Amino acid sequence: MISNAFVIIGCGLTLLPYYWMLLFGRLIYGMAAGGFSVFCTKFISETAPPEVRGPAGGLTQCGITFGILMPFLVGHYFNDPYLLS
Repeated sequence: MISNAFVIIGCGLTLLPYYWMLLFGRLIYGMAAGGFSVFCTKFISETAPPEVRGPAGGLTQCGITFGILMPFLVGHYFNDPYLLS
């Protein structure tokens, strides 16, 4: 619940029209996202049955890594100056 509050605060700060607030909001949001990547894996390892505990934790980490990769690929595609003209 505390990480959710940090996500809301970080998103709210990124909506302000100031450059430094955008950076600070992204910092807060990024720390909350990092916290979620730790908390979700820990929650799954504590609540999953022993026979699926390892694969479930591994799939969670693969999903997090895939979720990080997608914005980078989209940013790489839209960073092409010829695409925007």
